Amino acid sequence: MRGMSGDVLKVIADALALKREEQELTAHTLIEHLSTEPPELEPELRETVQKRIDALRTGEAETVDHEDVQRDLLRKLEEPIS
Repeated sequence: MRGMSGDVLKVIADALALKREEQELTAHTLIEHLSTEPPELEPELRETVQKRIDALRTGEAETVDHEDVQRDLLRKLEEPIS
């Protein structure tokens, strides 16, 4: 676990020593916390994300269904290389 501070390593070691049910509760709590806080973005990336959100909201950008993207990619993978 390279690059982790001693505090993080201790938390992980302590969590691994818990009973299975306590580990699940701990993991759930951490995941819930992460999913409710927006990530910190660099100003340039934040601006790009906001532009894309605005484009979707105004209809300037169109979305593509996941199934369509997957089908197109699979088709391209099956094409012979020239």
